[in-house]
Amino acid sequence: MFQQERQTSSWLNTNHPLIIASSGGNGHISAALSLIQQLSQQQKTLKHHYISKPKNKKLSIETLIWGGLYFFNIPLIKKLSRLEKKYYIPSPFQLKKEKMLLLKQQEEHHQRPYIDYLLDLLPNGYLYTAIFNLLQSQGHGKSLNTVSKGQVFLDRFYKKPISQQLQKLLEQAIIDGNPFDSIISTQALGLPAICHAVNVYNQKIPQLEKKHQKNLLPIQIHQFITDIPKASALHYLKPLQSIKAQEKNYLSIHLLKLDEQSIFAEQNLAKHFYFYAPEQNPMIRTELRKKNYFHDFWGFNILWINHKMIACQPKEKIAVLMLSSAQGQTTLDYLKALIQKNIEHIAIVGKTCRRIQKQIHELQQQSPSKIYLLGHLNAKNLRKILNAAHLLIIKGGGLSLMELASFKLRPDCKILIHHPKINLGADSSQGLIWEDGNIQWFLEYCKNNQKNALLSNPLMIDHHLSEL
Repeated sequence: MFQQERQTSSWLNTNHPLIIASSGGNGHISAALSLIQQLSQQQKTLKHHYISKPKNKKLSIETLIWGGLYFFNIPLIKKLSRLEKKYYIPSPFQLKKEKMLLLKQQEEHHQRPYIDYLLDLLPNGYLYTAIFNLLQSQGHGKSLNTVSKGQVFLDRFYKKPISQQLQKLLEQAIIDGNPFDSIISTQALGLPAICHAVNVYNQKIPQLEKKHQKNLLPIQIHQFITDIPKASALHYLKPLQSIKAQEKNYLSIHLLKLDEQSIFAEQNLAKHFYFYAPEQNPMIRTELRKKNYFHDFWGFNILWINHKMIACQPKEKIAVLMLSSAQGQTTLDYLKALIQKNIEHIAIVGKTCRRIQKQIHELQQQSPSKIYLLGHLNAKNLRKILNAAHLLIIKGGGLSLMELASFKLRPDCKILIHHPKINLGADSSQGLIWEDGNIQWFLEYCKNNQKNALLSNPLMIDHHLSEL
């Protein structure tokens, strides 16, 4: 059953939802926080979940498998075993360092308004997240695709323990006096386990009502797709295809509306589908979908963002770097290229590690360009800096591109989408099938909506900025 989204959506009719996001990509969490903000404005009851440290496993099947892969990836062993240099395998030392960084990031907050599927539900999830982050940040697309294909195995292998954990959470909410009436998820990992847990819970409602002396509502699942729903998003389809017919009765899928028929709509994957135009997409923060800020006054542009003033005089340009925190070295490479092109104002949005921050501070002291480390921005400040930008440099995340499609930029703004392998006349595929699909859609969207977007990388930026 296909439904065009109305002003009041079914997911907003919930009163006490359990929110599930994932650390495997910033978009999943950003989308969840956007939905949480809108639920809070509707005065819905939201539970905050305490963050617990992972159990300290000395050894696990995953650790042994990864250790074996790394052993055969050592150059000498690889040469002796005649294995092709096909995949990149992070060392155990890199994985340990990345896991420690994840732990440190989690310890900054005692609780959060959502459950992190990878870190809270999946056994040994910190290891999987560390592997994913390292492969993504270092641009190893082939290895990342191979790891992503293992999602189906993880869904099957851990379906029972994850389903049991969720059933305990749902029943504990009854005991606490605030039973959940829906699950809102922004990632498709473990969706078979989520659907199974909800089906078991809903079948047990008569027994649970009798046991706890409470009236209970059947739980509904609202699954939001944070990538562009094209054929390249098939990694989302695989877990959906394994869901039983009875479990699909509780499942609704929310996704971006495309001009052509969505591949998700071609298959009987859920009971309901909700399609959103870019400017009405609830995964995008409400503030980003309001009217735009334009500050030009006789050619002058003055912005106050995170206690920093950006004062742009006539004919001066503002460039905004908005790459993920995992792309620290890439951010630095672009920054150096922009300085060489004499861009007057360069704003860096998002978190950066201390090593990168130190190098940026050194460039701030040496460079004639004014460099602004803005850190994480709320939606209002993000919209301000994006609306003022003459140049945007971003990566091909689904939600980032949906955000840019949702509101107007300066007519003269040029968007460069980071692509590690692109050069003049080269194939535009970078090896990450979902990001390739996101980028393909965005380039077509920009072409049809008078926006100027190109694929680029630090080596190509000189060519792409020749007209700026």
